[in-house]
Amino acid sequence: MTRRAIVAGLDIINLDAARYECVYPECGGICCKHPRPAVESDEQQNLAASMDKILPRLRPEAQDYLSRNPFTTLRKKDGLPTLAVVDHWCVFFNGGCTLHTLGASEGDRWKYKPWRCIAFPLDRDQNGNWYVRQHGTNDEAWDLFCLNPAQSPKPARDTLGPEMAIIAKVEERYFSHKAVPAASSTLLRFDPAETVAPANNGDGAPTKCPAANI
Repeated sequence: MTRRAIVAGLDIINLDAARYECVYPECGGICCKHPRPAVESDEQQNLAASMDKILPRLRPEAQDYLSRNPFTTLRKKDGLPTLAVVDHWCVFFNGGCTLHTLGASEGDRWKYKPWRCIAFPLDRDQNGNWYVRQHGTNDEAWDLFCLNPAQSPKPARDTLGPEMAIIAKVEERYFSHKAVPAASSTLLRFDPAETVAPANNGDGAPTKCPAANI
């Protein structure tokens, strides 16, 4: 039976059993290859309004693509459009996530990044339950080595502090009856001080976990 854990008020069904460690840049940013994350309406608006700053950071082939096409496609996930892929990589990938590096240069690394990219490998299943994506869980089909729990001894509870903090905001914004209207210009923001600590970390001090870098 899958053990469930309550973190930041959210039920994460396999948190205690999951193992995960982000090793970027050693992996080359492989989770940006054929990712096609869905993007919320307000995230699309934010990206569209910032394209003059984003475009110069993109690969030439991505710049060419966007001169003729929008950054989203007709493919949909969760009823939302998905980001385009150019030559196998996310349209916003250029040796790493350009949305991440642009935001970081302005003091907020997640200012432009879709929440599904920020929260990875945390996701919601068809019943709305949060879980850690792992091989062997929810028929996970993406063959990323970092989703193989045998690849790391590190408990996801200890390595996904920032991601767990952000999904609490995601839940309130997009999935609860208190959700902020999509037309709002107030996007998700993350303060490193909000990192979620493990339930049993000895002295009670928050564990500072590395954020996803891509």
